[in-house]
Amino acid sequence: GPKAKVAASVNSASVTAAAMTLRQYPPATSASADTMQRAPINPTVTEQAPDRNLATALVLGVLRWQIQLDHQLQVLLKRPNAKLDREVLIALRLGAFQLLHMDRIPARAAIESLAENFSDAVVAPVLWLRLVYVLGMYGWFSAMALILQAQLGWGPGQTGSVFAIFGIFQVILQLTTVGRTTDKLGNRRTTNIGFALCLIAFSLVPFATSLPVAIAMLIFFGVGISFENAAFPALVSDFSPDDRRGTVLGVVSGLDSLAGFLMPPLVTGVLGAFGVTPAIAIVIGLIFAALVIGIMQARNGTPIPAPATAQ
Repeated sequence: GPKAKVAASVNSASVTAAAMTLRQYPPATSASADTMQRAPINPTVTEQAPDRNLATALVLGVLRWQIQLDHQLQVLLKRPNAKLDREVLIALRLGAFQLLHMDRIPARAAIESLAENFSDAVVAPVLWLRLVYVLGMYGWFSAMALILQAQLGWGPGQTGSVFAIFGIFQVILQLTTVGRTTDKLGNRRTTNIGFALCLIAFSLVPFATSLPVAIAMLIFFGVGISFENAAFPALVSDFSPDDRRGTVLGVVSGLDSLAGFLMPPLVTGVLGAFGVTPAIAIVIGLIFAALVIGIMQARNGTPIPAPATAQ
């Protein structure tokens, strides 16, 4: 309805204003009282009092809780010590602050904001691609340890050791291979290669009842997700208009949260009721769909928005 659309517009403009303001501070800026009192909200974004109030609350909240937010984000990141692009980090901080510390943003307004971005001809394709991909990945992450236990009989100790080795493997890939590949092939191609490698890995899961096959599966998965972690955020940023980049990255964070809410009970429920093959079939179907969508978008040459110009 009209009220929900107004609320969504206010929320979207507020997040954009907050992101633009936070970009004005040095990366190390934290929560001194003087700094927070002087936090300037960009006047070119909006002059409406409700919007300025919410934007101010977002900026001051992120500055106040920055250390806590960064700690919680690091725990959730697949590469905890990775250096994130500054705009991505700001968007993640804003999303985390809203989820953890704010209750004034109506759920319906958030849904309207999502709908607004999904109706954008330029931004929508990459958002749909992200949604399909993260649905598959959160399905896998929720069941990965259970599947390894069912297939190989690994207990918590063995699984933990494998995850530790897997993390070291990803760090080595990031330092030696991923950056060069992304620079050479571009974000779109690297993303699609990551989809393909993850698809190969998940297709091996039903056959991973021996250590060699399990190792091959984890290697394909490790390389694939390393490519995705490097290229996908940059791809989203490429397709985000300059004046809405913070908002779009916030929507991406919301899609990840949605997938994290929907997929674990679905995939683990299917795993418990029907076994490994039907559960992993859900993941395979979603990642295959992401690969097909990514290839189609690459062939269609989805246009990248031109930089915003001053009016």
